[in-house]
Amino acid sequence: MTIREAILFCKEKLVLIYDENECQAISETLLEFLLQKNKIQLKLNTSDELNLSQINLLNEYLERLQKNEPLQYILNEAWFDNSIYKLNKNVLIPRPETEELLYLILKAEKDFEGKIIDFGTGSGCLAISLKKHLKDAEIIGIDISKEALETAKINAQHILGENNSVQFIKKNMLDYEQLLDLPTFEMIVSNPPYIDVKEKEKMHENVWKHEPLKALFAPENDVLIFYKAIEKFATEKLAKNGKIYLEINPLFASETEEIFSQKKYKTELKSDMQGKQRFLIVSG
Repeated sequence: MTIREAILFCKEKLVLIYDENECQAISETLLEFLLQKNKIQLKLNTSDELNLSQINLLNEYLERLQKNEPLQYILNEAWFDNSIYKLNKNVLIPRPETEELLYLILKAEKDFEGKIIDFGTGSGCLAISLKKHLKDAEIIGIDISKEALETAKINAQHILGENNSVQFIKKNMLDYEQLLDLPTFEMIVSNPPYIDVKEKEKMHENVWKHEPLKALFAPENDVLIFYKAIEKFATEKLAKNGKIYLEINPLFASETEEIFSQKKYKTELKSDMQGKQRFLIVSG
């Protein structure tokens, strides 16, 4: 089987699950990963043959994709901010919207030098990327999951290398007593669980069936509980003139904003590339 034939084979297997563009992208990504070639190398060597081991792996990956398992979990990696992050099923797959949040922060805070806390850090993509760009910042990533924190530490070492000074600490952000020993921060960032469980039936199966549910869905009894916890923490731990940058659920944008505006914070909602109110900026 040549590279050209392998790509056609992948597309035939995936056409009932993904649209044409996604089939092409997934097929190329699989071959890049298997053969350790970039897109240009694939296109220049379409007549190269796959060996038996590579063909067997390709079939295994395609079987998993046909069962709606996300490609990122199959390859155990995902791109975020031009870096490859190691993934497993203990952490969410980094989303384009979170990358948008990162660039929103960097555009506004290019000279930032203070302390940053990232609540619900997961794979560490936001905390690590902030450190990559804001080299003088002191950054702490908080998560309740020991396994997620282990993944974040691996990513920090892999991406930051000698410049890795991001701290990752196991704490429950909903338990205020656990947060009292933390210092004051000039910036709070977070992409907490914000999906309402009622939205599950509208979501693609490859999301809710494979990604960690606690990192996706807010508690059914209070969909905004994590934002309320952040506001409470900010009351004591956000420095004067500090900022809060949040990824939010567009369905609850005004309600999320009100949590902070009613406490006299300055607030600003920002839309993502789809035109949805996805981000909230809070000024202390």
